[in-house]
Amino acid sequence: PSNHMRSMKHLVFVTICLLSSVISSLAQPSETFDLASPENWQTQASLNAIQPSLPAQSLDTFDIATFQPPAGWQRQDKEGVVIFNTSNQQKGTYALITLYRSGESSGNARKDFDSDWQQFIVSQLGVKENPQVEPAKNPQGWEVITGGAAMQNELGTSAVVLQTFSGYGRTFSVAAIFNSQDYLPAIEAFGASIKLQKPETNARRTPPSGSGENSASIL
Repeated sequence: PSNHMRSMKHLVFVTICLLSSVISSLAQPSETFDLASPENWQTQASLNAIQPSLPAQSLDTFDIATFQPPAGWQRQDKEGVVIFNTSNQQKGTYALITLYRSGESSGNARKDFDSDWQQFIVSQLGVKENPQVEPAKNPQGWEVITGGAAMQNELGTSAVVLQTFSGYGRTFSVAAIFNSQDYLPAIEAFGASIKLQKPETNARRTPPSGSGENSASIL
């Protein structure tokens, strides 16, 4: 179990690095981005296996987000959330992506992240471990905090990653829970597809520095 937990913690780290690379790329003028090898990633082959893939398909919407749903995953709409899930019974693996309805921002991105981590991850999932947190990114007017941790549930050891966007007086979070690196390409592709719209009700607010667009890609 301890080795599995260490392995899952590494998977959390890899996922956070990956999603942060996606976010960082949005501030660049080029539409392409380079997933440079972080020193702690085990092999270049793992990077080559994780590349964005956005096949042409219809877009879905929820709250202030527009996105391409992961192919083959099931969608569930519940009060205040949208959940995409998939599993492989033979391998004993699974993954879920949850989008949470946007709320009012505190005006501080880290406070927004901490609040959503407590509400969505600690309270609902019972995660006790403190999250590994990446420094804030500022793509296209949204300040982004990404963090994650390993967790134990009825399915064993899993990774949970939360990404919180703050800007224009609003905050919006997306979480991914999974127990295999097999799902990283789908999670990254989903994150790269999501666009956030600047809420019209907050149009008169002064956006954060570095803004220039009304949308952003997230986890």
